Order: sequence, then C-alpha cells, then structure tokens
Amino acid sequence: MSDRDPSSTTLDTQEFARLSQLSQLRAIWQEQQSSRAEGGLLAISGFEHQFLLALLKVVRCWKELPEAERQDLQQSQRVLTEALSDIVEIGVVVTLTQVKRTLSETMLRSALEELWEIFKLASEHIPNLLDHLRFVISGKFEGERSAEEVIQGWGTKSQNKQKPELTNFKSKVSCELVTDPRAELNNELEELCRDEDAGTTIARWLGYLLQLGSGFPPERISSFIWRELANDQGLAAFSATLARLLSQSQKRLHALRGTLGQSIALSRTELSQLQECVFSQHITLLSGPSGSGKSVLCKLAIQQCFQNFDCLFLNPADIVAFSEASDVIAGRGLRRLDELLAARVIENPILIIDDLSDVDEQSLNTVLDLIHTSLNLHTNSHIRFVLVSHPSGADRIREKLSAQFGTDLSLPVIELPQLPIQVLKLTENLPVGLADLIQRHNEFGPALNLKLLDWLIRSVQEKQVDVSKFKSDLDLLNWFWRDHIGGDRNFNESCRALIKVAEELANRFTPDLPLYFDSSIGSDVLSTLTRKDCLRVVDERVTVSHRFVGDCARFHSLRSNRREIETNNLVEKLMNPLWSQPVRWFALQVVLESENHETWQETVCEALEGEYLQLLDSFLDGAILSTQPGVVLGECPSEHLPLIIERFIIRLLAIATTPFHYEADDSQPTSLRTKLAVQDQVTGTPKPQLWEPAWRWLLSQNPDDILEESCIIFKAAQAWLNWSTDARRFPLRTEVAEFILNLAQRVLLPDPDPTARTISSAELAELIKLRQQGVLPAPELSRRKNYYLGDFKSNAFACIVFTLRIIPERSTWLLRALAGREIIPANRLESTETSCFLSRPGIGVLEPSHPKGPAGEVNHEFREFMLNRNGFHLTTVILVNSQLGAELLLALTIQSPRYRYENDWDDDWRDHGLGTEGSHDLDVCTFDFAPLLTLLELLGNKL
Repeated sequence: MSDRDPSSTTLDTQEFARLSQLSQLRAIWQEQQSSRAEGGLLAISGFEHQFLLALLKVVRCWKELPEAERQDLQQSQRVLTEALSDIVEIGVVVTLTQVKRTLSETMLRSALEELWEIFKLASEHIPNLLDHLRFVISGKFEGERSAEEVIQGWGTKSQNKQKPELTNFKSKVSCELVTDPRAELNNELEELCRDEDAGTTIARWLGYLLQLGSGFPPERISSFIWRELANDQGLAAFSATLARLLSQSQKRLHALRGTLGQSIALSRTELSQLQECVFSQHITLLSGPSGSGKSVLCKLAIQQCFQNFDCLFLNPADIVAFSEASDVIAGRGLRRLDELLAARVIENPILIIDDLSDVDEQSLNTVLDLIHTSLNLHTNSHIRFVLVSHPSGADRIREKLSAQFGTDLSLPVIELPQLPIQVLKLTENLPVGLADLIQRHNEFGPALNLKLLDWLIRSVQEKQVDVSKFKSDLDLLNWFWRDHIGGDRNFNESCRALIKVAEELANRFTPDLPLYFDSSIGSDVLSTLTRKDCLRVVDERVTVSHRFVGDCARFHSLRSNRREIETNNLVEKLMNPLWSQPVRWFALQVVLESENHETWQETVCEALEGEYLQLLDSFLDGAILSTQPGVVLGECPSEHLPLIIERFIIRLLAIATTPFHYEADDSQPTSLRTKLAVQDQVTGTPKPQLWEPAWRWLLSQNPDDILEESCIIFKAAQAWLNWSTDARRFPLRTEVAEFILNLAQRVLLPDPDPTARTISSAELAELIKLRQQGVLPAPELSRRKNYYLGDFKSNAFACIVFTLRIIPERSTWLLRALAGREIIPANRLESTETSCFLSRPGIGVLEPSHPKGPAGEVNHEFREFMLNRNGFHLTTVILVNSQLGAELLLALTIQSPRYRYENDWDDDWRDHGLGTEGSHDLDVCTFDFAPLLTLLELLGNKL
C-alpha cells in the first residue's frame, strides 16, 4: 500500500523520480526477460497501464455478452472477476503485487522467483529504488504449510553467496491471503444490486475500480463507461433526464422574440465576441442592464453560432431541480445534472444559465457548485457555461466563483449596453419618431431599453403615439403602464394582479411563483397579461416576462402608496436587488413633482439621522436625474451639508458618467481585484446634461462644506476640465476652473497659521531644558483649518495642469508656487529656523539653492506627481508653455534651499547627489526622460 494520502492528486519531486525509476526497471525487464511470462512486465507497469488494460478487457467482455446473459447477475460477476492480474501502486513506496486466483506452494515459489528476478534487476541497475520496493503476493492459498513458512524457506541455487540480499528481499515480501475475488465481488454486487439493475451496478462498480486503479478522474471514467455501455438499459435514466432538460430549454427559448416590433431585426455585433469567448473559455459572463437583450442574444447565438453544440438554455430553478439528492432524483427515474455532464451523455454541451443575478443565495450556490464540480478537473474541457446576469449581480458572481475555485478568476465578461445606439441609428425601417427618440437617449435612464422599445414600436405600428412628448424615464413608465397595461389613476384588475406578482417575486426573491399563488387573481387576468407579454407561464409556474416589467409594477406600487411608506420600509426594500430600481424611480418622481418635494426632504433627513447611506444615495440619484438638484438640495440642513455634498459627487460619478473600460494586455493575466482598482482610478466621461446643473449647484456652495468630508471634488473636476474632445465642449469650464483653482490653493497652499510666532533664543533654551527633563509643554492649538487630499492628490494636481488652457495666468502662478519658484506666504522660507530637536538644537541659517532651482518650499507630492510616469504631466506643461515647463523641470530636479546648523558637517549641497532632487521619482542622470527630450526637440525646431 502507499503511504501517500489517497485523496491527493499531485506528485512531489521524489515521487516523480520513483516513477522514472520504475519506468526504467520496466524497460530493463522487457529487454532481458522477453521470453518470460508477461506477468512480470505487468507487475511493474503500474496502475496507469495495467489496471486500465485489465478493466478494458472486462468492459469488452461485457459488451460481447448477449442481452439475456447481460441481465444475469452471475455473468456480470464472472466478467468483473476475470483479467485481474499483477498490479503496482506508487507512492512513498512502490508496491509490486502478484495476484493469483489459487496459490499452491509451487505457485507461491514461482511468484517468489519472478519477484526475485525483479529485485535483482533493481539492485543491479537502479539501487536507489531498493529502499522503496515492497512485494505482495495475493490470492487464496492451498497447502499444508502456511504461506509465511513457504516464503521463509524459499531459496535460490546460489543462496549462500546471496544470503544478505536474499534476507533483504524476504523482508520486503508479504502475503495477503484473501478469499476468492469472485466471492468478494459477489458480495459487493449483491449489495449494490438491491436498489438498481445490473447495468447501473456495472457502471458504478467499474467507475469505482477505474478511479482507484487507473489514476483517471471520475469524470473521464464516467464518460469512458458511458461510451462502452451505451446500449445498456440501466442508462435509460440519463436519456430521460436529457429529454426533460431539452424540453425545458425549448420552452424558455420559444418565449424569446428576436425582432423589434413585427419585423425589425438588429445585427448584434456582440455575437462574434460571445462566440470567441465560449470557444476559448470554460465560463463566460454575459452582463447587461434590464432590457438590453441578453437572453435574445443567447438565442441568436444558439441559432447562428453554436449549431454544432448541444445547447441548454436554462434558469437557475432548472439547475436546482436537477441537483437534488441522488436518491430523490432516482425515485423520479432521472439522474442529477452533474452526473449527466460527467457521463458525457451530451457530447459538446453549452449551458446558458439565464437570470442568475435574480436568485437567492442557496440557488446561486447550487449553480456555482455545479460549475465547480464540472470544471474542477482539466479533463472536462468539453463543457462551456454562459452565465447571464444583471450588472448589479456580476461582481457577486465573480467573487463567489473565485471563492469556489480558490483563486482570483479572470473571467471574460461581455457587457451589453442598455441600447445598441449605433446599430439602431443605422436601422432604416424604424417608425416615425423613434429615430428622434433614440437620438435623445441621453435624456432617459434605465426605462429606455430594448424591451420597452419593442413594445413602443409595436404600439406605433398599430396606432399613433406621440413619442416626442417623452422627456424622462417617468414618461416612458407612465406610457407603458397606461397604454400597454391599461392602467390609470384607478388601477384596473390587470394592474393590481401584475403588482401582486411583481411584489411577491421580489419579496420572496424567487424567479417564479406557483401559478395560482393568489386565489384572487383569476385565470382570465393571467391570460390577458400573458397575451400582452407581461407574464410568462411554464409548467404551472408564473413569472414576469422581463425584469423591467416587474420593476415598473413595483414602482407604481410605491407611487400609489407614497403617503403611507415609512423610511424603514424603503431601507429594507433597498437591500433587495429587485426593489432598488423602483425606489430610484420613486425618488426621481418625488423630485419632479413639486407637491412631493416635502416627501423628498423628510426621507433624506431621516436617512441622514439613521445613517442609511444607501437610501440617501437613491434619493440623491433622483435629484441628479431630475436635472434640477438645486430645487431640493437647497433646503437640506446645514449641519449635514458636507456629507450630502460628498455623497452627491460620488453618485454623480457613479450614475452620470460613462466609464472607461479597463483593457489589459492579453499576454498578462489580470486579476479581478486589479481591474476593479484600475477602474476606480479612472473617472470616465461625464454626461453634460446631468453634470451642468450639478456644477451650478456646487459652484454656489461654501468651499469649506465641499472640502469638509473629502476632496473628491477634484476627481469630478478632472473629468470636466481635461483636454479630451468631449470635455472641450462642456459648458461652465471657465467657472469650474476658477472654482477648482481656489479650492486647490486653499488645500495645497494654505495661508500661514495666524497664531504662529518666532521663538527667541531664551525660549529655545527653556524648551531644550524641559525636553531633557521629560516635561513637554502642551502644543498651542492652531486656528488654521487644514484639509487632507488623501487619494485625490493626483486629481488636484491634474486639474491645475488642465487649467493651463482655460485660465493660463492663474494656473501658471499656482504651478510655480508649488514648485517653489513663486514665493508666497505659504511656501516662504525664513532666513533662520529654530530647531527644538536634541539631535541638532539651535538656530539654522538658510542656504539658498541654485539660481535656477526653487527659492521656496517645494510640495514633495507635487514633485512626485510631475516626475513619475516618465514625466508625463511635466511634458504636457512643456507642450503648452515651454518656458514654464523648463522652469518647472529645473525647480523640481534641483535641490531645495536648506538650513545649516552649527553642529552640521562642513560640506556643500553639491556634495550630495550633485545637488539634485527627485531621485526617488526618476533617474535624473538619464537622457531618456520625456520632458528633457521634448524641450530639446522644441529647441531644435526653433533653431
């Protein structure tokens, strides 16, 4: 037996060495003992070869039997107990086993002779292997003496000459006296056959033996058995399971329409991307907002790209239904889905799992367990999974998958836009008015999606709809509710039924409900809503046809009960992903309707008092999307204004900014954590129609309130002031630039502390004396207010650089002040400095820098920002103003002025690094520095 843990699937270096030595021994035996029985060769061929050959023979024997004999249990026992011969196990030791059906004394001596020959070959050619060799003779012994006595009495013709070796050999030999393997297998088979037919028993038993003996993983074994026993009636449950899943998949695919309106077909450019990901990766994540066409894209891919694959389009509920305990599934004449995949009943499976973000934790874990079980071993390269999710659940799925596999997975993610704007613009047969609506898509939020567009096109095709009146999400929601569902201020029966279904789905957080979960909903109402494509009924289960339909119904439920809704109730709903969008629409509605402004104010105040940040963010979203934030924000309590401003800017960056997608080098694997970190540093492109009213309100605020909580305002300003093509067209750039420069000066170059004063020599001596005695005076409180840039320092410096093209005089002055070239009270260095440190007490005298260097204090964070990334931002300054760029280059790389004390070493600033600064940020001695090269190029052009 092996001393290694049998559950381990890896080999260490020593075990690999023993494998190599065993292979060498096998080759020597075959060369020198070619005329001997094959048993010796098989004895050292290993489980990876010998056991596979033996059991393959078993399977073939089984297939050759007539159908009648295959149903005879005795025949299955006979087939299984034949062809088992000499085997070997490799681990810390190498065990060679001679298996004989019956062991007489003569057979025992013959086995010993053969093992002795192997021992001698190993001793002669591979002596390092001897310490790891063990020999076992197994079988049913028949003789007068015991097997141990026969082994100890056995000897060779040259026994005296080889006595030490023979003693060593015998110490490695043991005998396992077992009953007839036929009898043991008979007992196992009888136990296994109590609850299943002989065919299934064979499959299970062969799988067990092959897993132990061949070293193959269970999934490969199961597929091997499936191919060999494809005609066995015991596998009928597999066929029944596959048929049931295919039927379920067809029902779900049948409910998807691939066109807009009656006949408008869109060309989806994401099809080729989806095809490439599925062909190259085991798992693909398809993410997109509600109504972006994720499910339809999968249907088109099945029809156009995956014709040679067996595709299953399933919901998480289907996975859960076929993942119950084996005995429960077997009781229905079926098999588990993981067993179906492991047996390779489906040759080239692609499992598309829809709506994965709209399930509870238990259902999600069941789906991810299936994926982990199916893909945990590299041999399952034939299985592909496409996981369809809302963006709000994509990160949750990726994190859970990484936890399942124990590594930070880098999954390919296909992100669908809410609307394929460019494709829609090129569509020629859109109804009148719809093209203009698509041109104005920036005026709308999540409500303008492909699903709503489909209903809208059908309505326009059937009757006149004036789409030019639609100005916001609420207009679209009200049209859908009034014209498509048939609702009004007094909800009709269909509206009430749809709200009940949508609320119950969200509250239970389940993908579907029993068809008659509410006896008050009649079958005629369900039929009407199904006919209007609002509900879908499959297998006596009902659900909304689309998440957008449920969101719309839940929004109208909030709207109709706005007077009775408690803040705590809204907080609880926001913890449910299916309620988050309806609550945001509700927040937008109370901002747009002046009579509900008081409701907005009360909810925000209660959210602040209860520290319900998620609820606060939702109502701030409403203020941003309304394009009139000042109407409601102007009434906020002053004590909470700094926090409101911070959260307001955070939400502005989150929902009113088009993100830049991080694109990593394909040759370098990038973890999810790295991608998210990089994405968080990139601001994106602001949506000007939402940002302009936000800036107007921010410009009217007290700078102290804006900077109180954090300096995130600089991140927002960088997105607004940069030199991109989009940003140059933004309004209010001059006003924002002036405002941001004032804030930057307040943070980076604050006025000196008005309470500060110069310490006299007598006071200094007294301070030194107190320090030596361990008595420290309490520091005086400063009246100056300081702000902390934190993670936004690079944003602040970038804003100053970008304003060079907007307010050049002011930004030039600020850049020179930060570099110590413009002397102001904030960076002025006094001619003398009093030190309170014991290491060098006294008064230091200021030694000036080089004339081209800084004359005042240099902001070290500014130096780092300008010099790193090969001087990227410094090069930018040079291209705009070469004279200023050259001045900054020298000021940032020449050593700053410093104070010399009486006990300092007598040296000169030129003795240290040639009087340079910034050595930690770049190698100033290199000639491959972009700002320097740019200056030389500009100089050359002038000459």
